[in-house]
Amino acid sequence: MRDGVRQGRGRRLIRDDDPPANEDFLFHLSRGSELLMQNRVVEAKEELETALSHRPQDAQSQDLLAGVYFRLGVYPTAIQIWRALLEEFPEDLTLCVNLGLSLFKTGQPEEARDYLQQALELDPDHERAWGYLGLVRWRLGQLDEAREAFLRGGQLSMAKRMEEQSSAGVVPAPEPEPEELAPVEQDDAQVSAMRDAAGEAEERISRGVSLSIEAERPRRPSGQWKVV
Repeated sequence: MRDGVRQGRGRRLIRDDDPPANEDFLFHLSRGSELLMQNRVVEAKEELETALSHRPQDAQSQDLLAGVYFRLGVYPTAIQIWRALLEEFPEDLTLCVNLGLSLFKTGQPEEARDYLQQALELDPDHERAWGYLGLVRWRLGQLDEAREAFLRGGQLSMAKRMEEQSSAGVVPAPEPEPEELAPVEQDDAQVSAMRDAAGEAEERISRGVSLSIEAERPRRPSGQWKVV
């Protein structure tokens, strides 16, 4: 599958006691998902929030809305939603990966590591989880562990970079900074270059992955939606 999850392991963010969904909810949920797939993120946010006004506890809608906030760079809100969902659906691998990446991007590598390791307990061959774990290990200064994670994630160029940095005794990768914080000084070329490398690695790991729908235009709330 496109997100690296093994065949046959679908997502089911549905509670047994969920009430039937009404037509208004399904319309706005479907419309929000379509807009999101078209990268019309602000419009998707409005539709998904409207859907949740009809069905506030719907886990699938909350999951997609968290993906919207992630795309908008509102990481704390995405983290809050995904954290709550993961408490209720602890075996959902995609929630673990998304939460781990969000925590890494907000400068919380230790907690990000825990969730990525939780994802890998669910699927030891999940390449994106390994790739993101490599970034986290790099940030923590664990270059040998980062190299191993990048190798497991198929990121050979990053694994080679870790080996070179370990041999040269290079400092860890810089922590991702929120936009409101001051940027690095222009003369700090090494830190700036390492931040760029971390950003490029994250983009490469995530390349080709998007918000997607497993079921085609579900007409009832049992359609399997996922954020990756």
